[in-house]
Amino acid sequence: MTALMTAFFAEIALITYRGTFRPTPKKTPLKGLPVPADYVGAMIIFTVLGALPGQAARPAAIFGWGLVTATFLNLYNPNQLPKTGTKPLAFPTVPGKPNYFQVPITAP
Repeated sequence: MTALMTAFFAEIALITYRGTFRPTPKKTPLKGLPVPADYVGAMIIFTVLGALPGQAARPAAIFGWGLVTATFLNLYNPNQLPKTGTKPLAFPTVPGKPNYFQVPITAP
């Protein structure tokens, strides 16, 4: 078993452990199970790393173990959704010209 495959199994074990013991919202259909997309993401990342040619196998294994370490230290959490809508978009305006990006607000 190569170092990269061992890192893959360690990543899958961490994803399973965190997905099983995380607090779940009430509307979650599968309580206590990790999201299947977490496994698919790990498989894609480690498949790409495993497809690298011979001399790149060692740096790929180091990167894989770095990913496992980041998951363990909560620097990378595949179970967490990204935060959206935290900052409103700002569109540049030119004085004297209409801004077509802003929707006019009309009172009902």
